[in-house]
Amino acid sequence: MHLLALLRRPDVAPLLSAATLGRLPLGMVPLALVLFARGSGLDFGAAGTLAAAWSLGLAVGTPLLGRGADRRRPAPVLLASGLAAAVALAVLPLLPAHATGVAVVVAAVAGLATPPLEPVLRMLWPSLVDAAELERAYALDAAIQEVIFVVGPLVVALAVLAGADGGLLVAAALVLAGTAWTAGLGVVRRRGPAEAGARHWAGPLQAPALVALYAGIAAVGALVGTLAVLAAAYAESRGSQGLAALIVGANGAGALAGGVAVAVRPGLVPRRVPAPLRVPLLTGTLALAFVPLAVVPALTGADAALVGAAVVSGVPLPAFLTACYLDVDRLAPAGTVAEAFGWIITAFLLGSSAGSAVAGVLARQGRPAWAFAIGIAVVLVAAAGLAARVGVRYRAPLRTGDGS
Repeated sequence: MHLLALLRRPDVAPLLSAATLGRLPLGMVPLALVLFARGSGLDFGAAGTLAAAWSLGLAVGTPLLGRGADRRRPAPVLLASGLAAAVALAVLPLLPAHATGVAVVVAAVAGLATPPLEPVLRMLWPSLVDAAELERAYALDAAIQEVIFVVGPLVVALAVLAGADGGLLVAAALVLAGTAWTAGLGVVRRRGPAEAGARHWAGPLQAPALVALYAGIAAVGALVGTLAVLAAAYAESRGSQGLAALIVGANGAGALAGGVAVAVRPGLVPRRVPAPLRVPLLTGTLALAFVPLAVVPALTGADAALVGAAVVSGVPLPAFLTACYLDVDRLAPAGTVAEAFGWIITAFLLGSSAGSAVAGVLARQGRPAWAFAIGIAVVLVAAAGLAARVGVRYRAPLRTGDGS
């Protein structure tokens, strides 16, 4: 089925539109918090703390709210969390300028309450499309996610023209509107609690294969998380502050192109490659795609070469995420699908935070390329570990005498 035919299927276009509107603040809030803090007279340390508090809240809250969507119903969970997140974002500009501690708590609450629109959308895809279309649907989802992180900062840039708090207020309005729209759609309202047997306290983390997958995602997140810090370091070393934005934007453009390619033509990984091997293969591919970023600065002083390397580094990310979504759909224990998708976000965020921290230390020491090298090595090790687990699963039946 072609991409346009997929979008014409019942409920697909409205659900994708509503969820995209509600997810747009994910690409807005970190920058909006920094600009708000600076506009309020706070230093960069306080601004970074606000953004970190929001990200930490998001990492904690997404799987918890996903569990609520699984065990109850997604619609009320979306409505309640969307309202709470919007209120928290709107309250931040009303706090006294000196109440930094309170602002950090409110920012964390805003992240904690961020509606689980991504997990709910991915939970619903298998009921909206045929099994043969699922890879294309997840790839389209991954491509739109890249659009969110390209468009979100642009919306903030326009919103702050009206004031330093403009980005936060627009984000609050969008999360409320998008979440209410999503929760009001029939396909979401009709979705009841997931059927499951005995509930396990660990949810999807009871599945070792999923834990290994999340570890691989965290490793990839650490490598991607080095990009913004090292882009700034490269730009500063070359005396061109605008180069940092070009590098980050080029990476996003590459990821968007990769997402569109997978959505238009699923199966970029040959079909003869067994499904469990696709994530390890794409994990390794993504690591290798970052090699030019590590070596280009030592080979040439041309800014264009560095921007081109950034484009290459972004291309495999949507294919990797698509393969992860398919694995989560396949491996998640019954009744834990939304929570399982939520852990993808948590793993990526935690890895990205760690990567940014390490990159900051190495950049301060004048060795930014080392951060890329370490990140690439970690992701290659993760790819090998994921492949080894697959090999063990394939060999296990032969050791038990099962001829399958």
